[in-house]
Amino acid sequence: MEESWNGRASGEWVRQPVDAGRASEESWNGRASGEWVRQPVDAGRASEESWNGRASGEWARQPVEVGRASEESGKESMKGQALHTSFVPLARHKWDSMPAASSQSMTGKRKRRVAALAYMGWSNALVLKDCGLVPYLLHKRYGFEAMLLGRVDGELSSLRYVDGVRAVPLPNGTMEEHMLYLVSHAGEIDLLTLYGGDVFYQPIIEIYKKYNPAGKVYLALDPNLTWTDRVQWRDPIWMKMMDDCDLIASSGHVLQKHLNEKWPWAIDYIPNGYYHFTDRELRPSFSEKENIILSVSRLGTREKRTDLLLEAFASIASEIPDWRLRLVGGIEDVFRPFLSGFFEAHPELRERISFSGHLKDRDALYDEYLRAKIFALPSYWECGTPNVISEALSLGCVTALTAFDEWRDASENGKCGMAVGLMDREGYGRMLLSLCRSAKLSEMSLEAVRYAHENYDMRKIVDRLHAMLFLEDLADKAAG
Repeated sequence: MEESWNGRASGEWVRQPVDAGRASEESWNGRASGEWVRQPVDAGRASEESWNGRASGEWARQPVEVGRASEESGKESMKGQALHTSFVPLARHKWDSMPAASSQSMTGKRKRRVAALAYMGWSNALVLKDCGLVPYLLHKRYGFEAMLLGRVDGELSSLRYVDGVRAVPLPNGTMEEHMLYLVSHAGEIDLLTLYGGDVFYQPIIEIYKKYNPAGKVYLALDPNLTWTDRVQWRDPIWMKMMDDCDLIASSGHVLQKHLNEKWPWAIDYIPNGYYHFTDRELRPSFSEKENIILSVSRLGTREKRTDLLLEAFASIASEIPDWRLRLVGGIEDVFRPFLSGFFEAHPELRERISFSGHLKDRDALYDEYLRAKIFALPSYWECGTPNVISEALSLGCVTALTAFDEWRDASENGKCGMAVGLMDREGYGRMLLSLCRSAKLSEMSLEAVRYAHENYDMRKIVDRLHAMLFLEDLADKAAG
């Protein structure tokens, strides 16, 4: 399949309105006195305003176009990736009067330290994704002190899997809280890792670089094509943020190529990989797998389209009577009425479709992958290649996908999976049937394991990331 589908139906484009932001957002406005005050911003206007600091210390308003009135995908595809009006603190502000934290050399006496930031706040799920895996493996493999900085959503029970990583909670995870923390601690942090493309980070990076000019900044964008067409990358705030990063990456090849053709910054490829949090030796064996189609996701969300998967399975169930569907993950409340109606229409499938609920235990999750032959993810969109794909491939699951932006990466161009168009509901069922009956399924499963090991092992990914950021420093140390 040579096209990356973005909301087509039978070859036609489906346009859906996008909420350009909350009805009212907050931005920071610098007062002449150096104090900061919150002011409401109507984010739904066709034109927003950003603040640009003049050399004199005065603030000038400049118009910024925020995007078209409609986009090719729904507003959820922008969730967590919308631009926020922000500020560029340049001349007179309270940060100038604060003393910098003491700083050691990047190759000095103390251990290196990495601080990971996620503007959406830290949850148990994020800790076990690349957001938390990078600092954890830098700690485990290179001796870094590792911290997760920001708002913490509830108890982070998943920290038990990333021994040596500590959370540094900020009460509300605001921009100002991050900046105040870095004024005191920037000199102690050698690497700042940021997840998600958002100008929320711009003043945070600026403060970090002000108090630790030798510090490194790694920005993991994790975008999709709709987001890249919407983001106002010529905005001075955005350009300043990107200029101050030492390494910027996308987790998929399609987006990396697209951004390198469109933007003036070099965008690297760093995928979302897998890491097995277990002492067990996980050896997937196709002969020990069962006739199970597995899906692991937030069940019932619009982007994951669990309804499509259920309907697809129902359409082919009579033709594959020895196959079952297994759904792992929490169920959205809004999805429960659909489930009730589905099983009323298909009572014969109650014994063949099962739900595990959310699995906190990683070994239990790995067992689900080891038992399944096919991993189904009929997403309406994905930002890069999701972590569940690399986990599924690593444990021998053949992928059954819709053609989101990075479906080729997620299936090795069809060698260990298949994909149909985003809107092809009937085609998804036929694809599942084809995979279930395929004489090459065992071969594809073996290839999935090999492909994941070569490309998505998070230990290899972090080794490469470390070399990209610190190899020059290590070489200088050796030469000295």
